[in-house]
Amino acid sequence: ITSMSSKTKNGDKEFLPTLSSYLAQKGVDNELSEIICSAATACAHIASELSRGPLVEYDHNGNADSNYQHGGRINVQGEKQKRMDIIANDIFISRVQDTVAAMASEEEENVIQGRIPKMYEIAFDPLDGSSNLDINAPTG
Repeated sequence: ITSMSSKTKNGDKEFLPTLSSYLAQKGVDNELSEIICSAATACAHIASELSRGPLVEYDHNGNADSNYQHGGRINVQGEKQKRMDIIANDIFISRVQDTVAAMASEEEENVIQGRIPKMYEIAFDPLDGSSNLDINAPTG
């Protein structure tokens, strides 16, 4: 995550710190800072994927396949996974797994092993509210 600039009320530019430098200024330990920054990067990547629009595949006649959005699996909450749930889960795991000892995802039945020796574990829902994708409502 890079630094950004913004304008103050008097028009001067003010530089905002990067997330990692902000966490360092606040005395957050390096291992936890690495997890937070990796999770933030994963979230930015997921947001980028979401911004591409609805996940729809068309057949050779140009008809939308209404089942394409569904991943076909049932998550641990008993909910049918959307394709974007699976994509978001894969992105989050790939970005964060090396920074933690273990991970627990709403989309996975089992604990995901991280790297040892790491001190922290993380639980996450990679895309909260994915059922809203059907109506283009907000997700989180």
